[in-house]
Amino acid sequence: IYCHKNNLSRKPVFLIRITKPTKAGEIIELLWEVSHVGTTSVEFTIVGKNMLDQENRFSGKIVFVTVDDEGKKTPHHLKS
Repeated sequence: IYCHKNNLSRKPVFLIRITKPTKAGEIIELLWEVSHVGTTSVEFTIVGKNMLDQENRFSGKIVFVTVDDEGKKTPHHLKS
């Protein structure tokens, strides 16, 4: 998704599930996928995988909301 607006705000992550603890020194690859496109928001599903063994370490969701210069939600006009 490409958004030409500079005014994106991240809402709090509302779900993180740790499937296996990450140890110091591990390199984690983040994989993002759009899971929902709303009128003012875009929700992504995120998976963190160990780059060496490709085991899942965590998964979760994050939401970005388009806001105007006053911080109020505004439509982003993105297509799903």
